[in-house]
Amino acid sequence: RDRLGALRYLPAPQRLARTDQALERLTHRQTSALSGMLASSQRRLDRYVDIVASVGLPTGPLTRLPGKAAGGVGGPYVPVQADAPMHFGSLADTLKGSLTLAARAAGVVAALPLGRPAETEETSPFGVRLDPFLRAPALHTGLDFRASYGAPVRATGPGTVVFAGYSGGYGNMVEIEHVSGVTTRYAHLSGFAVTEGDTIAAGDVVGRAGSTGRSTGPHIHYETRIGGDPVDPQRFIAAGARLYGRR
Repeated sequence: RDRLGALRYLPAPQRLARTDQALERLTHRQTSALSGMLASSQRRLDRYVDIVASVGLPTGPLTRLPGKAAGGVGGPYVPVQADAPMHFGSLADTLKGSLTLAARAAGVVAALPLGRPAETEETSPFGVRLDPFLRAPALHTGLDFRASYGAPVRATGPGTVVFAGYSGGYGNMVEIEHVSGVTTRYAHLSGFAVTEGDTIAAGDVVGRAGSTGRSTGPHIHYETRIGGDPVDPQRFIAAGARLYGRR
């Protein structure tokens, strides 16, 4: 007699018990699959949030779902037992929220300037240095990159050109607005490849290296700013190297 036939002639209580067992196994498999997907989504979200935090941007908006007020939470820590039952619907809702947050965080990271304006060595770091003209301590608000006259200068991330023109000590300068109040500046250019209002992709040429403005010779002066304040571009370069495996 086949299994279906054997089941058909079992007493009703036993048939129900076997059906419940089959449903329980199915639920366990589905729950295990969702748990694995949730863990993967959380790792992805954590990675992106770490990148955003490392460049100095707030991460709160990336960890809260739209419409979810940031209220107080707490309570004693009670670890979950390995065999504790998990509600499938609750797990599915948690996974949906995690995927939403991970996608949002991925969008922010993709819009950050995590590249380099040129694949050349840096010749002067961000921070206090001796001014090359006055030989007195002064704040260098960006990084200088070695570049020959006319070498291409590339956007380090996607964004919109908000300035392309002459700007005092910067000489010919391009400024790009990215995301979350982040802007980048490319200075001392010998020429422009963009105009104000242009939409830029990472790697697009924005101008050519030169020595206009307050400069001792051809090079690329590169800045990153958050809310208008200069921050060390190495934050962004290091984050990009970690995310994309660059050196």
